[in-house]
Amino acid sequence: APTVSEVWRLEEVLAMIEDEYELVIIDTPPSINALTRTAWVASDRVVLVTEPALYSVIAADRARRAISEISAKLSPRLSLYGFVVNRLRQQSHEHDYRLNELREMFGDLLLQPYFEERAAVQQSTGAARPIHSWPADGAAEIAKGFDWLLAGVMADFEREAPKRERVNVIGRTMRGQSSPIAEIVSSEDIQLTAEPQQETRRSRKKKRWFSRR
Repeated sequence: APTVSEVWRLEEVLAMIEDEYELVIIDTPPSINALTRTAWVASDRVVLVTEPALYSVIAADRARRAISEISAKLSPRLSLYGFVVNRLRQQSHEHDYRLNELREMFGDLLLQPYFEERAAVQQSTGAARPIHSWPADGAAEIAKGFDWLLAGVMADFEREAPKRERVNVIGRTMRGQSSPIAEIVSSEDIQLTAEPQQETRRSRKKKRWFSRR
C-alpha cells in the first residue's frame, strides 16, 4: 500500500501548475490500485466508465464506495460526477437487464448519452488519432457524446460552491476551495480599486509547499 506521502505526490505537483490550465484530465487503469487512488486524491471530480455486464456493475459499485471513503477521509472536495456506460449493445437482453440494474443502483449518476459498441473507437485508438477526426461511420456521433459529457463537467465546476477547508493533518493543499472556472475573468470584469491585493491561490500553495520542507 502507498504511504501517505506517496498518495499526495501527484496532488502536490498539480497544485503548483494548475493555474496554467483550465482543465486537467487524469486517465487511470480500470482497477482500484495505488495509482488510481493517487489520481483520485489529486482530483475534484471522477467519471467512472462501466459496461452493462455483471462484473462491471459490481466493480462500479466498489469504485463508488472507494471514492466515498477517500472523500470522507482524505480529500473532502473529491466527488463522483457519474458513470459513463460504454460498449452497449442495444439488441442484447443481458445488456438491457444490466443497464436497468445500473439505473436502479446509481440513478442520476448514470450519465447520458450511453455509448454503443462501435468499431470506430477501436480504429481511432489503434491509429493514435482522436475520435473527432476519425472518418469512419459513427465517429461523429461518438465525438458529440464526448463533447456533451465535457460540457456537463465544466458546467458542474461553474456551479460549484466554495469547499470547506480540510481540518486534519493531511489537509495540505488549497486545490478545490473555489471554482477554477469562476476565476477566469475577462478584462472587462476587472475593477481597479485602492484595496490591497489579495493573496492568490498560487502564493498560498507555495507557502504550503515550502512550509513542509
